[in-house]
Amino acid sequence: MILNSSLRDGSLTQSANEIGVRTLLYEAGEAMRYNNIAIRAKVMGIINVMRALEMLSAKTLKNDSIAVSLVAGSSRWIRAPESGKCRITVKLGAQVERGDVVGYITEASDGTRYEIRFDNTGVIIGRLEQPMVHEDEAILHLTRFEGDVNDIVNHVKKFSRIIRRKKVIWWLYKNPHSACRRLAV
Repeated sequence: MILNSSLRDGSLTQSANEIGVRTLLYEAGEAMRYNNIAIRAKVMGIINVMRALEMLSAKTLKNDSIAVSLVAGSSRWIRAPESGKCRITVKLGAQVERGDVVGYITEASDGTRYEIRFDNTGVIIGRLEQPMVHEDEAILHLTRFEGDVNDIVNHVKKFSRIIRRKKVIWWLYKNPHSACRRLAV
């Protein structure tokens, strides 16, 4: 999935942009944890970019392993309405409709429970995994697409199945020295 975003002040991408270097930033997974699916997708993406730039030779792919990039029209973070214990009830890649309850926050002091609702239709592309949140902390990332959201959800599921089958890519990740020799050929 491709999401165009503005440059952040003081970021590496901003510095690169100032000297005319185009950048592509990959974000996935969560802090302090390895996410095998995100790592596989990253390696596959790097190899595909290198092929597109003719840094690696092209390879014939089976039709079911070709992934078309989705370009999101926009995105927004849903923020915690209160501080407390957060329980998200939707998974990554889930389609949500305007008004859907996607989780709850329970205040530690008195047990008051707040519903977390979306005010837009879209697909969940990011979520907080920590159980405790502070008021106004980003907890869910929703992206919006033009067209049928069901098509987008099905596309994300298909891509996920493709990534899970990429055992060769996992081998490349676990054997980087051998992989570098192979890629250099």
